Amino acid sequence: MRSFLFSLGLFLAVLIFSCSQKQDYKQIRTEVVAVHDKVMKDADLAYAQRKVVDSIYRQPKSAGGVSLSRADSLNMLLLIAEIDKANHQMEEWMDSFEPDVSGKSDAASIAYFHSELKKIRNLDQHFRKVMVRSDHFLDSLKQGK
Repeated sequence: MRSFLFSLGLFLAVLIFSCSQKQDYKQIRTEVVAVHDKVMKDADLAYAQRKVVDSIYRQPKSAGGVSLSRADSLNMLLLIAEIDKANHQMEEWMDSFEPDVSGKSDAASIAYFHSELKKIRNLDQHFRKVMVRSDHFLDSLKQGK
């Protein structure tokens, strides 16, 4: 009797633990959307930085602009291109993202949202890197005045 109760208890514990560990695609989708919302804020900040960099690049020194070396000018163009690339990648991701998984199995939905979570996290890293690079560059221009 004692071994039966032990076995039953063990079975119930395993059953409860395995049920609580089952992933729900809705939870993963919610996480994808939360990361997307953060990335959108970062994209707005990156675009604002792009406008600052572009205005500095386009304003000649004779009009009160900053005196730029060729290396600074090249860095600014590369930075603008990198921000544009990140924004383009974000637009592509948003165009292809499909939050409605009607007709897909739970397993297929979970796999899809895990894949999308990886993509949006990569975009998040890309925006963070580009913003850090932009911050450092703009700081270097302030110090160079």
